[in-house]
Amino acid sequence: PPHLAYGVDGDHPSLVRPPLWSLAVAAGFAVAGPGAAALHAVAGFFFVATAVLAAVLALGVAGRVAAAAAGTAAATSPVLQLMAVGGLSEISFACWIALAFVGAARRWPPAAVGAVAGLAYLTRYDGIALLAVLAGWLALERHRDGPHSVAVALSGLAAGFALAALPWWVRNAVVTGHPLYALTGYNLFMAPGVG
Repeated sequence: PPHLAYGVDGDHPSLVRPPLWSLAVAAGFAVAGPGAAALHAVAGFFFVATAVLAAVLALGVAGRVAAAAAGTAAATSPVLQLMAVGGLSEISFACWIALAFVGAARRWPPAAVGAVAGLAYLTRYDGIALLAVLAGWLALERHRDGPHSVAVALSGLAAGFALAALPWWVRNAVVTGHPLYALTGYNLFMAPGVG
């Protein structure tokens, strides 16, 4: 109900959650039809991708043995398994985080790393914290090259993030008048049995 006054309808169904997980699930539904199997297939894809990315990250940092250990640890992690079985956004969020760290470790252009952080943000709004972590990583990595190098890297990171998030911000500005508007504060009150 608190959404209706802000233009929520069939074309704009949510102001609580960012769009990326819903779009991924919608793609699964378009391919396999709406149902639990499609939802679990999408979540399964992100689960496998997260385990693979954990292995890729460890491979670049510590070699093959570490890659095998990291990939196995991720694939057998009860937390990741629970996130995948739950069919909620957490498993895709974990995947975007892992991809962002792979990009940072492999020295992708900062704008590309920022764009991946933007995808994490578009999956869960608390993904904005990833941007701060990646900024710290880039600043530490580039500090030997001087302040100009750090500034360029951080600007690229921010630009990539903003470019990924911009369509959603524009949508929110059109619907609500504020680009960063969200009703996440209502989540607690909308939960069954609370209030």
